[in-house]
Amino acid sequence: MVILNALRALSAPRAAVRIDRSTDALLHRFSSEHDALRAKLTVLADAAADLARRDQLSPDTESLARLREADDLLESTILPHEHAEEALLYPVLAKPLGSGEATATMSRMHAEIDRLARRVHAHRLRADRFGHITSDQQLDVIATLYGLYAMLRLHFSQEQQSYFALASPDASPGVRDKSGQDR
Repeated sequence: MVILNALRALSAPRAAVRIDRSTDALLHRFSSEHDALRAKLTVLADAAADLARRDQLSPDTESLARLREADDLLESTILPHEHAEEALLYPVLAKPLGSGEATATMSRMHAEIDRLARRVHAHRLRADRFGHITSDQQLDVIATLYGLYAMLRLHFSQEQQSYFALASPDASPGVRDKSGQDR
């Protein structure tokens, strides 16, 4: 039944979505920010990979520096971006998409990104207190950083397909279907 319902939803005709100028500008802004952030996400995966290569029994300051770099990226760049999407973009998408439910899944992902970022930050504070990443937190730091990296890449892709495809190619508003095609 689930598969049939999914196929039905995929084959349903896509309704036209009217995007006004201010919403179109927000879509272009956040799409542009995603382009810049995609390149920076490697900081998370690189920090996790570096830590995975380290010997758990010999603490080092280089891994702590990588954790700090990842935490700084999350706190200063990624989380403010995600919070701005939640506060500015998602509310204005509710009307053209038919309801606030259209962004509920992405809002839930924002909450999970926040939760994982807080976890990274807590690990950083603990590691700062000890002067290194302790062996009992190493595996969780690795898993959390890789999890955030994967989740953010998926989240950016989903927003690109679901929302940013609605933006006009020339930044002028128009009527577009949900796949981003002009009508």
